[in-house]
Amino acid sequence: MKKINLIILLIIWTKTGYCNQDAYAYLTFGNLKVKIEISQDNLATDKAYMAAEFCGYLTNSMIPNQSVYLEIYTLRVNRKDDFLISFDNGLKTSYENFIKMDRNRTQKPVRQFEKTDSLSSIHLVIRYISLDPDYKKLLRLVQISIQNLDKIKREQSSIEYKWSNKDWIINSMDTTQIHEWVSQTNFDDKFNNIIRDKKYISKLCTSNNKSIYSYFYQNDNYSFFNKTKPDSVIKNFKDLSWFALADTKSIYFINDSTFFITDSELGKISKEYSLNKRIYDFQNRFFSKESKYAVKFSLMNWDNIAYNHEIYSWIYRPIEEKLMDVSKLTEKQIRDLSKK
Repeated sequence: MKKINLIILLIIWTKTGYCNQDAYAYLTFGNLKVKIEISQDNLATDKAYMAAEFCGYLTNSMIPNQSVYLEIYTLRVNRKDDFLISFDNGLKTSYENFIKMDRNRTQKPVRQFEKTDSLSSIHLVIRYISLDPDYKKLLRLVQISIQNLDKIKREQSSIEYKWSNKDWIINSMDTTQIHEWVSQTNFDDKFNNIIRDKKYISKLCTSNNKSIYSYFYQNDNYSFFNKTKPDSVIKNFKDLSWFALADTKSIYFINDSTFFITDSELGKISKEYSLNKRIYDFQNRFFSKESKYAVKFSLMNWDNIAYNHEIYSWIYRPIEEKLMDVSKLTEKQIRDLSKK
């Protein structure tokens, strides 16, 4: 199958009630049009790009003469995945819910209309809501949706989908049925052959002009490489749990506690370090450039009741290749360690 060219049309920033701003990327893969919500987590965004790209191979093989519209949302509050499918113009009416105080200081719930979105024509419309997009789940959903277009047209109905303080009014198949499809449907050999050997090259790392490093995913493996020598793989690993970019520096967790750090200015990659903490046990992870000589990495759990926050931090100095636990140090001591 001919390679599908990726077209990034534009990224639009919009204000929302859940976070200050959301960004959306609009892409085209042949007959597949995609809208992706940019996550605050780099890996989630890259996984969304990868899921969309791989789905493009599938839609262009199965129904090359019909258009498919896909939306992937990565900033939702719920931890579980949700899937919504319809065959229509993608009409979505959005409402915001909040509490308003009247003159008598009585709290009253308010449901306020926000906007209506729709497409210019009828499509198979697939919406995937996940904090951790999984391309295999989405491929199964795309496959079974295409195979059941008549059932979708016949059984779709208007539903109300709630998340955080938002409501969507949209058409969809019964969501219980959709989850059964995702969990039970397997690829046959034909579809496995379409996806086999396809390579996804990180859009975020590759587009970062300050870094000379990137990674690609292929056949359930990750490969790390120097962008100036794209055919020369530096290291391979089975998993990528989290990564972050900070100017010319970057950090990659290849499981829940093992990581390495890169410095593009020095052209150096650190050895692999292992923490006695698991990143999945923490609500927030931060990676920042403290100075020309050091980067800082932190794991945090916020306690908004007793304000007994759990915070662990490390400083890494690329020149000396030295990792230091600074969790018990003051900010001044950390700044001093970050200097020349």
